[in-house]
Amino acid sequence: MDDFEERYKDAVEAGQRNLRAAKLVSNWCFHAEINRSGGRGLIEAETGLPIGHMGLQCKYSKKNSMHAWLLEDAAYDFYLNNCKNCIERTAVGTPNMMEFIAPREEEAKARRLEREADDAKREAERNSRKEKRALLRDGLALAVTSRVIVDPLPEEFGPLTLPVLEGVDGCSGLQG
Repeated sequence: MDDFEERYKDAVEAGQRNLRAAKLVSNWCFHAEINRSGGRGLIEAETGLPIGHMGLQCKYSKKNSMHAWLLEDAAYDFYLNNCKNCIERTAVGTPNMMEFIAPREEEAKARRLEREADDAKREAERNSRKEKRALLRDGLALAVTSRVIVDPLPEEFGPLTLPVLEGVDGCSGLQG
């Protein structure tokens, strides 16, 4: 019974978050519409809360929205794919969905900056290793470097010979 009560509580909390998110979405833009996946559960019928998978649509949107259990997640996806640079947006009021979008955008920016810093650090380490190898290579004698680059074949292979190539129309090819 504890599992049912826990799931019931989670569904009600999701419904409360979705209700708040729906209000924020409706304040974001006059053209934004919430659409739902089919079906209505018992908890939703009992509480009147919007519980279930939802997404957004708009007559100006270029991409479809994903549907998510939490409307915030679907709204963020829709914002990234459609609203971020939309010139048709007609603001309705405040507060709006930027309350949950702005923190996500800041987190994404922080992750991007961290990734760029890591990339720069790895590039600097790679360049440092490359410079160390170049200094070591310059310090070696030419004969040693040549031997490292082109090792002779072992004696068991015998002298190097080129194969005889038969040419076309009686012309002979290379001979070793």
